[in-house]
Amino acid sequence: MIYTIIGLLGVLMYVTGYLAIQVWQWNAAGLRYLLCNILGALFTLISLMHNFNLAAFVTQIIFLLISLYGVGKIWLNNKPPPRPD
Repeated sequence: MIYTIIGLLGVLMYVTGYLAIQVWQWNAAGLRYLLCNILGALFTLISLMHNFNLAAFVTQIIFLLISLYGVGKIWLNNKPPPRPD
């Protein structure tokens, strides 16, 4: 039962992110949306521990990697320039 609840939380994160893009005009490359995708993928992966499905697993890994890449881009672009010595 707990795996089902965690999986539903994953779905909630995905739907919340997508709804926020449509309704509240979040940026699809923004940190909030990417964090929703990361949490959605992680929660769904946890739920797959109970009832494994290879296609769902691969999909979640891809979503997770793409979202982590996006967070990395944000982090690198917001990094302060090095100070001259």
